[in-house]
Amino acid sequence: MATNSISARGRKRWEWEGISQDKVTVLSDWLQAHAAAAAVDSLAVRGVVENCKDFPTFQLPVSQLASLRSLDLQYMTVAVQAGADTQTTPPNLPPELSGITRLRLWGARVGLSTLPAFTNLQHLALTVGKTVDSSRGLSSLVQLTHLHMSLSSEHDAVLASVSSLTCLQELEVEGGYTADGLAALPLSLTKLCVSGKVTLAPDSTPAVAQLTALRWLQVTEAAGFSTAVLCSMSSLQHLAVQYSPLLSSATAGGDDDGEARGVDLTVFSALTQLQHFELLVGDTEHAAADTETNAAGLTASRQLTCLIIEGLVTQQHYRKMFRKGRQLPQLKKLRATMGVLGTRRDAEALVGCCPNLEHVDLSTGEHTLFVIGCHPTGCNPIC
Repeated sequence: MATNSISARGRKRWEWEGISQDKVTVLSDWLQAHAAAAAVDSLAVRGVVENCKDFPTFQLPVSQLASLRSLDLQYMTVAVQAGADTQTTPPNLPPELSGITRLRLWGARVGLSTLPAFTNLQHLALTVGKTVDSSRGLSSLVQLTHLHMSLSSEHDAVLASVSSLTCLQELEVEGGYTADGLAALPLSLTKLCVSGKVTLAPDSTPAVAQLTALRWLQVTEAAGFSTAVLCSMSSLQHLAVQYSPLLSSATAGGDDDGEARGVDLTVFSALTQLQHFELLVGDTEHAAADTETNAAGLTASRQLTCLIIEGLVTQQHYRKMFRKGRQLPQLKKLRATMGVLGTRRDAEALVGCCPNLEHVDLSTGEHTLFVIGCHPTGCNPIC
């Protein structure tokens, strides 16, 4: 009776392993008997995933959970217990749980027809598709500040309702959607994470380019990314573009006159607040003349603590990034290709530019060659 927070997610190796049906049943019985007296306000349960069909069934004793404020259910079928009655699958979460402020339904087979009843929700994470029947009512959650959605098929209509959430600060979306789904986003966003085969550019996703309050932007496995999207995001502190090809200036602007143009890196010179900067673009054919002339912009921020550059620049570009006189006093972690230490002069320039490096990860682009860690005494690892 000493606890009001329950977490049953199994052992953790790479991730939580989940708990089996018998343990789910025992937990349900315990909650039925003791949850009310214990005033349980936080409940997180993850079922074991043996295949995509046989999820554990969790009997949720709603009448005993009046104090619940945070509910996290993953990979299970949920049946709602209300007294002697148990709803059949797929059930609807009842309005009795309207006091919840944090709700996560990830791979949980449970209906959402009563979603508008959760008027106090501030954090919501859900998969939309086979496991969740509907997301209607999303626009009524006016207090929502954090939203994470995984879409198993194209659900641009679901994303369209996000534009009315004027208090929304953080949006993370992955899976099946198109650029049309990002046509309208609230200007209140300070964090945006997108994963999916869309092209992020001012012409295809203008709403993204207008997010001037962004502090955090993460783009993963996009069809393409134009650096022009960043022109109005001078307040960015975290920028990660992962496994998404950078568009050349000709491609991004829709102007293909046959002239060879590279990736325009000039915009990075204005991102002077960046602390975490990550460009994992893989091999690109567009990093030509513009990259050579604008690479210095990649280290324009003196606030950098982590810099990860892979598949974009070569040795001559590194010399512009870490040239004499440039200081990155906060940089602790650097991940780059071997070209950053092409010569002794390059090594000396790197040490002079980044005196407080603690972790250096160098590779050929395909395989890591070595990782240098800093001794606790604080000596520079390059020295």
